[in-house]
Amino acid sequence: MKPSSFVCFACRQSARALHKQSYSHGAIKRSYTRPTFAPKPTLDLKHIRQNPGLYEQNCNDRNYGPYAGNGWKILELHEQLVLQQRQAVELRQRNNVLARELKKAATEADDGRDRAGLLQEARSLKGKLAEFEQREKLVQEEMEILALELPNLSSLHTPVGEEPAVLGHINGDVVPTDSNGKSHIDIGAELDLLSFEASATTSGWGWYFLKNEAALLEQALIQYALSVALKRGWRVMTPPSLVYSHIASACGFMPRDQHGETQVYGIGQEEPAANGASLVLAGTAEIPFAGSQANRTLAETDLPLKVIGPSRCYRAEAGARGVDTKGLYRVHEFTKVEMFAWTVPPASSTSENEGFDTDDEQQQTQTEEVFDEMIAIQTEILTSLGLHARVLEMPTTDLGASATRKIDIEAWFPSRASIDNGYGEVTSASICTDYQARRLNTKIKLERGDVKSAFVHTVNGTALAVPRILACLLESGWEERTGTVEVPRCLRKWMPGELERIGASRRRVHAASGKRSSPGVGTSTSLRVCTTRGYTIHICTTSDSLPTNHKAMANLFGTLNRFISRLDSEPQAQQHSRSTTGYGFQILRNNNSGLALEPWFDFIIGLNGHNIDSPDQNLFTTEIQNCAGSTIGLGVYGAKGQQIREVYVTIPPRDTGAGLGLALQWAPLNLTDDVWHILDVMPNSPADVAGLLPYCDYVIGSPDGDVRADTGLGYLIEQYVEKPLRLYVYNHEYDVSRLLTITPSKHWGGDGALGCVLGYGALHRIPAPLTEPAQAPGETLFESATGQDQQTYHPASTPDPTSHPSSQQAPAPPAPPSNPADFLIPADMTFANPPPAPSVSPGPPQGRAKKARAHHAVAPAAGLDDYFAEGEKASREQDNAPTPKATSGLPPPPKGGGPPKAASPVLPPES
Repeated sequence: MKPSSFVCFACRQSARALHKQSYSHGAIKRSYTRPTFAPKPTLDLKHIRQNPGLYEQNCNDRNYGPYAGNGWKILELHEQLVLQQRQAVELRQRNNVLARELKKAATEADDGRDRAGLLQEARSLKGKLAEFEQREKLVQEEMEILALELPNLSSLHTPVGEEPAVLGHINGDVVPTDSNGKSHIDIGAELDLLSFEASATTSGWGWYFLKNEAALLEQALIQYALSVALKRGWRVMTPPSLVYSHIASACGFMPRDQHGETQVYGIGQEEPAANGASLVLAGTAEIPFAGSQANRTLAETDLPLKVIGPSRCYRAEAGARGVDTKGLYRVHEFTKVEMFAWTVPPASSTSENEGFDTDDEQQQTQTEEVFDEMIAIQTEILTSLGLHARVLEMPTTDLGASATRKIDIEAWFPSRASIDNGYGEVTSASICTDYQARRLNTKIKLERGDVKSAFVHTVNGTALAVPRILACLLESGWEERTGTVEVPRCLRKWMPGELERIGASRRRVHAASGKRSSPGVGTSTSLRVCTTRGYTIHICTTSDSLPTNHKAMANLFGTLNRFISRLDSEPQAQQHSRSTTGYGFQILRNNNSGLALEPWFDFIIGLNGHNIDSPDQNLFTTEIQNCAGSTIGLGVYGAKGQQIREVYVTIPPRDTGAGLGLALQWAPLNLTDDVWHILDVMPNSPADVAGLLPYCDYVIGSPDGDVRADTGLGYLIEQYVEKPLRLYVYNHEYDVSRLLTITPSKHWGGDGALGCVLGYGALHRIPAPLTEPAQAPGETLFESATGQDQQTYHPASTPDPTSHPSSQQAPAPPAPPSNPADFLIPADMTFANPPPAPSVSPGPPQGRAKKARAHHAVAPAAGLDDYFAEGEKASREQDNAPTPKATSGLPPPPKGGGPPKAASPVLPPES
């Protein structure tokens, strides 16, 4: 609802009684000196004059009491200005008459009036007019000063008072406690990560040194925050740290706050700048970002314009020193990743009361959409970091001058349990409407009837403030037993060696072994190596078969790393294409068994040889209907094999009323990269009970929510703790999908809500179909120092998949059970090609053996298995342990319960 524009007579009299003094005399005080080249503010003085009571209440609500009367002062000054302008008009009219009289010839001026008297009156009028113009200029400047001191009007979403509204929690709420955890100050000192003593010597209180892994974490946090925004289409821009003082003031950052305390660092210059401008250190990248578009007019098609960038921020923080600001929580200089956007103002803001209708109840505006996107980015970052946090709608007393609405996210600091239940602000996002744009003269071209231009809206948000996030990570990830700090998974790719814990060394390729439980029994050891190409090598052996000296162990891992390096360095032409940056219509459901289109994995990208570039489903449907009674060719992209094929479809005639039986959605082709690989499954866990299979199951979607991005599934699981959650799961061993129900729980007796290890990213995408031709070249598994005795496997030596297996080959694993109650393909994800029926006679190689040949074009485990088999045989003979019988390949998905027991690897036939 718009504020009323009516000002009653009593209000006007009250204003005159309260402010009888003249505001048009005396020196004008500014918090800064605006140079001539600075943007000239265009303030809505009319709206302020029409609503002085509204601005008075707004100032009182926001703790801007000293400026509460500014609206009434502006109203009084405007009345004085109108009176002066009327008097000036009368003087100008008289001056024009005198000018005409003086132009007459002296002979024509014989009307009894003295010419000298006319000249004297004209000189007097000229002096009075100059005085009126000077007073008018002073009044206008003082009204501008008073208007600039007013804060933005508050949104209807903003709670009035001092208490924020809790909107939700991230990673769950925490149980309040009176005991404080270990402080990041102590952790940083113990692990040699922070130094406040050195900074006290060089700079004083409020400064710090980041050392070793803490300095690396700072860079990792920056890169991760940028990566989250980049995938949403944001542009990266790094701003300067020094800005003009008038730019900072235009953005709402004054050199001193309403209590007179210094908040901005000024730059002392021995000689004043040639342009008369002074410089200050930016307290946030919001200031230079906003100033980058000053005195500019943007095109509506260019908005929203969204930028993100890291910068150093400088805060004087005068009067903020206290017991709750020790360490990294409140400092003078820090690194921050800032988001900033310019948006199109809503249609309602281009009316008479331009820019002050802060809430559009009919539909979400572009400003609100960008605001929500900023909060989504903040939530994704904090969720991935594993920090407990709460989302708050901030009250009027906590809003800055420029903000109409502000949402803060506060993370939980274990060391601050006695202060506000341990919560402290780590991010914020604000809508500033046209507050900054009016002061920076940033406009937009519009075509809305008579309105040709308007002031843009600005939105800003903190993607990540390094010191507080770093402090929270140190405290939340601290493990007292080991004296180490866990590095969040999302940051490890930017840490040297993908560091997992600070304070303890961890190898990327590692062996987990235990002590022998009794004489004659070797302890099991498992090595699992993943490469960036998606290859996964499993080596199962015993600890006795591993080399016992450090040199031999180093040679083993060196050989593995060389083998992985060659796999990763294969020519690009022999790798599957990952060029999936386009869009297409994704098949969600296929009710037509005659169409060879696979739900979820197939995308329609072309029609009759032409690419589809419009997301309009109605347009696509119309083009299909125009081909009724004929056969069309659909260009189909298969996400599994990442190949394009053509599917021919006969369109039924119009009079039949029949359709294709497809449900489609416009989606990016890389949508299927957002899958979650099921790795280890703990016994009796919710994942075990639901029947998730380790290493061959992939969570591809859910009818209950979105699992995209590296935090999507985790956020969905948090919402369904102790509640049934439905998941679409794809099994690449049998090339089938099923819908299963799992109930996440934090009380099942183990770690995590699911009780399984999940893999996400390039190393955990769905592998290529097993029926694809081999493409990888031969690889040398082990090399001697002299280059001899090499065991090399070439694609040519791979057995023909069409030939029958020899007697030495292991039998093929059984096919999936046909009973739909055991292993279901959901009705809304029906596949064109059902799983194969159980075979009676021996057929082509299947299961793990076939996967090894088809995917790698070699038998990658043969050399390694031979190497470890010799050591295992010798160990068992020495310990008099019986030799286990050979087992078959991977069992089919179970009828119920947990995952199948681990099977011995299927070895290829010896060459």
